[in-house]
Amino acid sequence: MDRKPKLYCPYCAAPLQRAADGGQCCPACQVGFYDNPTPAVAVVVRDRRGRFLLVERDKDPKAGEWSLPGGFIEIDESPAEAAARELMEETGLSSLRLELLAVEDEPSRQYGRVLVVCYRILEWTGSPAAGDDARSCRFFTPEELPAVAFRAHRRFIQICLEKTNP
Repeated sequence: MDRKPKLYCPYCAAPLQRAADGGQCCPACQVGFYDNPTPAVAVVVRDRRGRFLLVERDKDPKAGEWSLPGGFIEIDESPAEAAARELMEETGLSSLRLELLAVEDEPSRQYGRVLVVCYRILEWTGSPAAGDDARSCRFFTPEELPAVAFRAHRRFIQICLEKTNP
């Protein structure tokens, strides 16, 4: 699906106009609108053997492909809260301790650009089980990793490998 331009004000339904600063403006409300990246999170979970937890995606984009657990940040949560929520929803694991790993951007046909904030889960509880948006989940050694759906997720895995194997 290609991203569609915004045509109408979400508040009053008036047609939007191009603003001098490159954004859009509602002439009736005098409110400006901009096409900003969509914020998302990803989480890296490794077990004691150094294996990475991946989920097989159940929905598009990239249904049937493997990725790190993650998803979009909700308006009422911080990136860290979103990471913990997505981890629980997709794998059933509870994060006890996490740290910011990296931030990458990912081009998207649907959203234009997604800004992905990645956390490394340092401590967690539970047993992995596929949940919301995941067909399955399992741990993979670095050598047996399948193709990973998103460029940003591949980069996060690479960063973790570089940190543990300088």
